[in-house]
Amino acid sequence: MIIKDSLTSIASIKNTALQLTFLNPWSVAGGYIGNLGVRWAEEGAGVLNLTVNGANRAKELDFLRGLVAAYQAYDLGKKNQAAERTVEFIKMQLKNISDSLSIYENQLEQFSVANSMEGAHAEAERLLNRISPLDDQLTLLRLMSRYYDYLVHHIKEEENYDLVILPSSVGLEDAVLTGLVNQLIDVQFDLKLYLERSQGRGDNPLAVTAMQKLKQIKASLLESISTMRKTDKIKGDHLRDEIARLEREIDLLPPAQRKFVSIKRNYSILENIYIYMMQKMAEASITKASNISDVIEVNPPMGGYMISPKVSRNYILASVIGIALPILIFILLELLNNKIQSREDIEKITSIPFIGGIGHNPLKDSLVVSQKPRSAVAESFRAIRSNLSYFTGNELKKVFLVGSSVSGEGKTFTTINLATVFAMSGRRTLIVGADMRKPKIFSDFGLENHLGLSGYLSGLNTFAEVVQQTSVQNIDLISGGPVPPNPSELLLSGNFETLIKEALRIYDYIIVDTPPLAIVTDAFLLAKYADHTIFIVRQNFTRKGLLKDIKEAYGGGRFNKISIALNDISRSGYGYGYGYGYGYGYGRKSDEGGYYS
Repeated sequence: MIIKDSLTSIASIKNTALQLTFLNPWSVAGGYIGNLGVRWAEEGAGVLNLTVNGANRAKELDFLRGLVAAYQAYDLGKKNQAAERTVEFIKMQLKNISDSLSIYENQLEQFSVANSMEGAHAEAERLLNRISPLDDQLTLLRLMSRYYDYLVHHIKEEENYDLVILPSSVGLEDAVLTGLVNQLIDVQFDLKLYLERSQGRGDNPLAVTAMQKLKQIKASLLESISTMRKTDKIKGDHLRDEIARLEREIDLLPPAQRKFVSIKRNYSILENIYIYMMQKMAEASITKASNISDVIEVNPPMGGYMISPKVSRNYILASVIGIALPILIFILLELLNNKIQSREDIEKITSIPFIGGIGHNPLKDSLVVSQKPRSAVAESFRAIRSNLSYFTGNELKKVFLVGSSVSGEGKTFTTINLATVFAMSGRRTLIVGADMRKPKIFSDFGLENHLGLSGYLSGLNTFAEVVQQTSVQNIDLISGGPVPPNPSELLLSGNFETLIKEALRIYDYIIVDTPPLAIVTDAFLLAKYADHTIFIVRQNFTRKGLLKDIKEAYGGGRFNKISIALNDISRSGYGYGYGYGYGYGYGRKSDEGGYYS
C-alpha cells in the first residue's frame, strides 16, 4: 500500500516514475532478528527491554509496535484456542441433536392436536417426571463417554496437547482428570521450549526429563479415564435398571398415554441435553470474549540516537580500500593471466621483431579487406605490408610464410587479407594452402579442392592444373588438395621448391599458409623457402608459453627471417572472435558458428 504524504500535492507527483522493490519476507525478517536486542529490565522482573538498530527511525518504531502487537495477538490466540475448540466440539454435538429434536417436537405437537389428554394423564405425568431425570443422567454419561473417546484419541494420535478441550468445558468436574490435562499442557509447553533452545536435538537433559514426565502423565491420564469409564458404567447400569422398572409401569398404561410418554420422554431428553450444550457453548464464548493478553506494552517505543555511520572512520576506510583494492585486483589479474595482451607482453618474452597489429574483425567473412577496403582492419594490413619492406626491401618476387602456434590465432585470415592488400596495389599474388592435412582456405573464396598442392607434389597434376583464379583480382590460389597419407614427406621432396620457382616466374608475391607449429612441424620444413616469416599471435588467446616455444626455434636458427604480428586487437584490450563462417578441423568453434584458424 502506498500512502501519499499529506504535505505533497497530487500535481507535483503526477506522471512521476516510482521504483518499487519487492524483498523476500524471510530475508527481511532475518535482518530484523539480527538487529533486534532483547534483555531483562531487571533479572526476574518479567519485563523485557526491546531495542532495534536501523537507518529509518520511523520504520524501526513501527517494527517494534508491530512486534509487540503480534506477540499480544499470538498470546490471545493461544488463550482463545481452548474456547474455540470447545465451541467446535459442542457445535458438532448440537448438529447431531437438533435434527432429532425437531422431529420429536413435531410429533409431540401432532399428538397434542389429535388427542385431548386433559385430566386423563396424571399417572403418565407422574411416571414421566420420575423417568426424565434418570434419562438426563444417562444421556450425560453418554456425553462424557464421547469426551473420553475424544481425549484418548487426542492423547494417542495428536501432538499439540495445548489444543485439547478441558474437562470443565463440557461439564466434567473431576479434579484429578482436570489436573492431569493441565499438567499435560504445561509439560508439553516446557518441552517445546527446551527443544527450541537445543535446536531440535533430543539430547538436552531438560528435554529428556520433560519427555519422560510427559509419558508418565499420558499413562496416568489413560488410567484415570479407564477408571472413570468403569465408574460411569456402574452408574449407567443402575440408571438403566431404574429406567427399565419405570418402563414396565409405563407399559401398563393405556396405549394413548404410553405413546404420549414415549414422545414426551424422547423430546425431554434431547431438549435437556440441547439446553445443557447451549449453556456450555455460551460459557466458552464468554470465556473467549473476556480473555486478554498477558503481553502488555509498559512504555511505547521511542527513538534513540545515531550510532552509525562514523563518518571520519568511513572516509579513511573508503580511501584505503579505493586505492588498495584496484591495485590488488590489477596485480592479481596480471599474475594469473597467462595470455598475450599487448605488444609489451611479446617484447618481454622474445626479441623477435614486432611487425604490426591487426584490429578486430566484426564481419563473419574473412575477406574483410576486399569487402571493406577503407576499414581499420584493412589499414592495419596495409601497415604490415609497408613494414615488410624493412625486412625484404621493395623488391618483387618474394615468398612470405604465415604461421602460428595453434589453430585459432588467425593465420589463414592474415594470409588472405595480406594477399589482398598486395593484389590491390596491382601485384599478382599467389596463395599456397600448405595445410594439406586440413585444407579449408579454398572455402573462403568459394572454390573447389579436387586439385591442389598434394596432387602437384605427388606428380599427379601440373602447375597450371592446380592453380585456381579467385574472385579477388590479382589473387590466385593453390589449395591443399585431397588429403595425402604423407604430407611431411611430400614437402621434403624437391617438388615444392620446383613449385616455388615456377610460381615466381608468374607472380610478384607468394604467401604460404602453413599448419600450426604446435601440432605439426611442416612450417619448419617450409621456412627455408621463405624470404620472410610472419608469426601470428592473437590477443587474449595465445598463451605466453607458446610464444616461448617460437623464441626457442628462433634462437636455434630454425627461423632466421621472422617477425611477429598481434592479431584481433580490440578497443578494450580483451575479448576476441572473428566468426569467419567456416571451420578448421583442429580449430576452435566461434560463437557465430565458424572456426578460428
